[in-house]
Formats: sequence, structure tokens, C-alpha cells
Amino acid sequence: MLLFRDFSNWWPAGYHLKKISGEKVLTVERVSQSSYFSDGFLAKEQTQLESQLNIRYQKSWELNQLKPQILITNTHTDLSKLPESTLENLELIIHPNSGYDNFSADWVAHQKIPIVLGNSIRAGAVTETIIASFINRYIALPKSQEWVSKRDFQRRLITDLNILIIGAGMIGQQVARKLKPLVGQIQFFDPFKNYLELDLNKADVIIVAASLNPTSANFIDKAFLSECKPGFTLINTARGGIVNEVDLREALANDPLAFAYLDVFKQEPTDFSSFLPFIERGQMICTSHIAGVFDELEAEMIKFEQEIIQNFLKTRENPEIFLAQYSEQLLANRLHRNFLI
Repeated sequence: MLLFRDFSNWWPAGYHLKKISGEKVLTVERVSQSSYFSDGFLAKEQTQLESQLNIRYQKSWELNQLKPQILITNTHTDLSKLPESTLENLELIIHPNSGYDNFSADWVAHQKIPIVLGNSIRAGAVTETIIASFINRYIALPKSQEWVSKRDFQRRLITDLNILIIGAGMIGQQVARKLKPLVGQIQFFDPFKNYLELDLNKADVIIVAASLNPTSANFIDKAFLSECKPGFTLINTARGGIVNEVDLREALANDPLAFAYLDVFKQEPTDFSSFLPFIERGQMICTSHIAGVFDELEAEMIKFEQEIIQNFLKTRENPEIFLAQYSEQLLANRLHRNFLI
């Protein structure tokens, strides 16, 4: 099970920031882009970073490249395929995404530079999506074009519901804080944060807020679902591989009162056709990995990158300050045995 572990006072041996001698302008390289970027995003990113910071911005797919000191990556970046010349002068990697499946644990373990994750950029939006799906499930307002004398509103009060959150990291904790005043009881399951009790018989709602690793892959499978409370609700905005989709469809077929909201899938993009029977009878809502998307996402990404670079420059002479400041967002601090949690 992947959930965030606190290594705030731990650094790998030799972990350091190299100093740039005799060079006043840093080269920042954007090595890949996401399909959901707007047409003008990279130009805006370059303009804002160069105007606010003493840096030179370049894209890896352009000619006449300088060796960068800072890389900006995303989930499409294959670090193992980057040329040695790109990596040899690196001081810092900024990964303004919450997912880091493209980083291998072995690669991260052998790096001597910080890799800062941008999970904080989307955490609020993902939390709101989880809350919205939860509210929609239990308090969806009936639609009517005229007065209904029967005044019928079939629903359970959410104050009676028990919530299980799988994952006690940033998003799991935010969801718990938002739901705490509204629901009956909240329970975490996260073995990496010493939340070891898993009582599925009591959970009305199961919220997945974990990352994908060898311990969480297919965690929600036939055996898990067979222990769930009848009429359970499952919400997954984390990683598709945590939920066995075949087993979930079988569980929904056997429990017509059960419900699932899936925003992520094992294979993306995915074909929703196998879920259509459940969607049509109101047992499932599927969306296209949009939980972390919001109107100002691109602006927030650039703001995040700018702040990271700014703080990096300020603390170049005292790298331990930078490392301590971003300890919760350093990818190296998610190494556990031979995998990333």
C-alpha cells in the first residue's frame, strides 16, 4: 500500500545541491509536455519564468541546447532515455505533478539531487472532487418542474456514515479535515503511517487516496470487495491500478445498492463500454482523470515552479535549508525498500 511516509529528518548519503561556479544565469529545461496543456502554455511558462527569475528557459526538443541545471518534467518524461549531457550538470528536478510512476525507485535512489513533486498543486482540486462525488452520491437534489405534494426525498443522512480513507498523505488528510464536521466516523488505513486497522464491515464509503506501488496494486480486489458493507460507495481519484476493475464490476453486479466513482483506470485512456450497464442504472460515474483539473491549473503550475526556483537560488549556499523546506515533497523521501511509496 502506498501512502506517504515521513522522512523529514532523513537524507540519502551524499544528498546535496551542487554549486554553480562562475555562472549567474541558470538554464531551465522543459523536457516534455502534457496533452492537456493549452496551446500557449509553454510560451507563457517561458515568459513568466524568465521575466521573474535570472534563468534561461529552453525546450529539450529545440536545437542548440545548453546543458541545464534544472529540469521541469511531467508524467510523460522517461528519465532513463534522457541523454547523459542533459543530466550531468543537473542541480534540481521540478516535477509539477502528483503522479511519479515514470520515476523508477532504482533511478531515484542513485540520484544526488533533489526531485521536488508538485502534489500540492492539485491536492485541493482532487479533495474537492472527492467531496463533490460524495455529496452527489448521498445528497443529489431531486429535479422537478412542479410542486410534488408527496414531498419524498429518499436519502441517508451523511452524519450517519462511516468513512474509510485508504492513504493518510496530503490528499487523504485534506479529505478527512473537510469531512470530519459532516460525517459519523473517519478511519484511515495506511501501514506506512502506522494506520494498520482495516475494518471493511463498518465502512459505508471507501475513499482511495493512495499512490500505486507493489503493496497497493490490485489492493481493492475480489477478496477486499467481498468484505465490504452492502451498499458500499467506492471513490477512486488516485491510481487506477489500485482497483481491480473486473472484480469491481462483479461486486456491483452482485450488490445493486453499491456505487463507484472512478476517475482513474488501469489503462488510460480507457474504454467505458464495459462500465456502461452500471453507469446506466446509476451505480457508477466515470470521468477521464479530471479530479485535479481546474481553471487556474496552468497558472498554479508556473507559480509553483517559480517559487521552487526562487527558493533554490536563495538557499544555494545552504542547501540543507532547501531540503528541509521541501522534505514532504522530495521524491527521495518516498523510497521504501526497493520501491516508491
